[in-house]
Amino acid sequence: VFTLIMKKIENRIKAEEKHKNKKADILMVIPEDFSEQLTRTASTQRINKYDIEFAGDLTNQNYIITAIWTHSLLSDYISDVTNIQEPFNFIETFIGTSGDRSDFEIAVPGLLVLAIIMLMLSASSAIVVEAEKKTLTRLKISKVTALEFLGGVSIIQVLLGVAGVVLTLMVSLGFGFRFEGSLLLVLLVAALASISIIAFSVIIAAFSKSVTQVL
Repeated sequence: VFTLIMKKIENRIKAEEKHKNKKADILMVIPEDFSEQLTRTASTQRINKYDIEFAGDLTNQNYIITAIWTHSLLSDYISDVTNIQEPFNFIETFIGTSGDRSDFEIAVPGLLVLAIIMLMLSASSAIVVEAEKKTLTRLKISKVTALEFLGGVSIIQVLLGVAGVVLTLMVSLGFGFRFEGSLLLVLLVAALASISIIAFSVIIAAFSKSVTQVL
């Protein structure tokens, strides 16, 4: 939940220092006679321009959200005080079924990705456990090549990744998720993503001496 907290600071230098120390996301500079200007506008019903400054880091996501939210609240406040409405209305139209999606349905794609990312632990553990239990030596004696060993582990982990995506999708459907698109394409993307995760798992396994270090 995003909460907007506003604090009044008389000195601009102190306000900029607070922003520099990451204690504020945005600085809003309001003219000293702002209230008088609003009162004058309300009595004359003449639209005047107000110089209100927003200062912040454009690369900070919180600044962008706060600036949009503050601008909207400030516009509503000015309209209420001056009794002058905006000459236009914003009409928001959702394309497709995006407007009908619940918060859970929006979060489901992230859960599918998370199901694949979790392979990083299982794939790394599957490699490290062989060295930890000294079974890797037996595999060397049996003349199993590194390609065969890694290929076998990778196939199993890819199947686990695809199965995890399918199970997550089935549970989501049971909770009301509405699936649209090609299931085969989803499974293909899940398999390719699993392979990329396994590649990172091999790197992690190379620097881990035990399963505990992997976890």
